[in-house]
Amino acid sequence: MLYFLKTRFGGQLRQNPFKSNQQVSTLWRKTMPLKTLAELVAEAKANVGHISTDELTETEESVIIIDVRDEPDYDEEHLPNAVSLPRGYLELDIDEIVSDAETHIVTYCGGGTRATLSAHTLKNMGYENVSVLTGGFRGWKAEGLPTEASEE
Repeated sequence: MLYFLKTRFGGQLRQNPFKSNQQVSTLWRKTMPLKTLAELVAEAKANVGHISTDELTETEESVIIIDVRDEPDYDEEHLPNAVSLPRGYLELDIDEIVSDAETHIVTYCGGGTRATLSAHTLKNMGYENVSVLTGGFRGWKAEGLPTEASEE
């Protein structure tokens, strides 16, 4: 699709000087540098809270624990009382799981990257009390804490 931006110049309308979307995209990339995954994760980490395994197991607060790993990983083994909501469906289905923006949500994945990006997304969507489980599922297992499998 071509951009047909028209500008008023010297009393005449002129067609956009770019020949195609590719030229617009190339110009955009040159003026707006792309972020790396590491940069996105660092930005997200700076904007979301973290909760340790000890804090999570000792909390008396009502918490919704969201496993953002893929379904097969969740089915095999997950934290007790965790809800499966894979990263790719987060924005689509979160409102079916959490209706109150003030509910404490804890996200986790295998190690922390997807959970951090998910928590940042939830914050951007307006959920106010979002934390990432430090160490993720691997950290939880390394501490010998209980897990469960999905019932078939």
